[in-house]
This record gives sequence, structure tokens and C-alpha cells, in this order.
Amino acid sequence: MIKKLVLCVFIAWITQGTSFDVAKVLLEKQLQDQTCVKELNFDSTHLSNIFDENFIVRRPIHPNTIEFYECNIRKFHLIKADGQLNREPLIDKLVRLGPLLLKDKIDDCAAHDLWQTLYNSCSAAKGTSPLEKIIDFHDCVIIELAKLSITE
Repeated sequence: MIKKLVLCVFIAWITQGTSFDVAKVLLEKQLQDQTCVKELNFDSTHLSNIFDENFIVRRPIHPNTIEFYECNIRKFHLIKADGQLNREPLIDKLVRLGPLLLKDKIDDCAAHDLWQTLYNSCSAAKGTSPLEKIIDFHDCVIIELAKLSITE
């Protein structure tokens, strides 16, 4: 119990409680090379069609969103053959995105623990298609991360 409490306090301390320029961050060279942004030749307009200022997927779903997530599902094997979320590739992707979402830099071990915790909280993603499940998972992670930062 104490270990979980310490982890929660630590997460609350390091997480970012404010919005950021999603399009600008996702277009940074270091991230662009690791995502479908480059493959799809997306710019800030495309990304603004996908994400709001809090990094939540915009509704209704825009065609750019479908392209972006279908590419990520394919490229990173985010969904298993049985249609379920693929734990390790999702956690690896979260670890790579982590520096963009966290206020302070944390070591790899702490980052992995943080993303494992968030994965566990969001792994029951809703949806009938792989696209719906990944979008639900993404939004759940962002929402849960924001909840953790409230106690800052």
C-alpha cells in the first residue's frame, strides 16, 4: 500500500497538468522519425485535426485520425491478431512519448513503471474495431495522466 501511495505521489509530482502544443511537439524531429507523422507526411494542420489542445482525440473522428492510427497499429503492432491490445509495444510507445507528456525527466525504470500503471488502468479499452480500441486507450491514458497531476 505504501509503495502504491509513494508511486502515486511521485507520478503526481512529475506529470504535467497543463496543455501543450500537440502539433508542434509531434512534429519535432526526434519523434517524427519514430511515428507515422513522417510516413503520412502530416503537418500541424493534420495533427490539429486529430488531437485537441489536451492531446485527446477530437470527435467526430476525422479521416486524418483514421490514417494516423491505422498506420500506428500496423507499424508498431499495437493490436494482437485476436483484436486485443498488445501490451509490450504499447508500453514501449508510451515510454518513447513520455518525455513529451511529463514535466520533469525521469529515469527509464520509473518511466516504465509509470506507463505500466497507466496501461493497467486503461487496458480494458472499449470498441469493436482495432481503431476504436486504440483511440479509447489513448484517451484513457491521457485522462488518467491528467488525473494524477491534479494533486500537484
